[in-house]
Amino acid sequence: YEAIGTDWPDFPFAHVRRGEMLEQNDNLKAALAAFEAAVQAAPDNANLHFTLAFAYRRADMKDEAIAEFQAGLKLDPNRQAAQEALQELLADGQ
Repeated sequence: YEAIGTDWPDFPFAHVRRGEMLEQNDNLKAALAAFEAAVQAAPDNANLHFTLAFAYRRADMKDEAIAEFQAGLKLDPNRQAAQEALQELLADGQ
């Protein structure tokens, strides 16, 4: 997946799969970079924003997670799990 992401940087799902594999191997920092690359490759894809948002949340990067949930919900406002996750993050700040 790393080679695919390098050879075809505009193919976001290679970045996502690489990120998933890195996260499974407890390399969250590199996984976040892969998820970020996926969003860069296809910024109009709500699923990619949600993938990155949930990864940021797992990394305790609250502000980044909120921003990505909001970006994804702007593209696809009917995603219940994303809405709930965003509300939980916003409630944590109160």
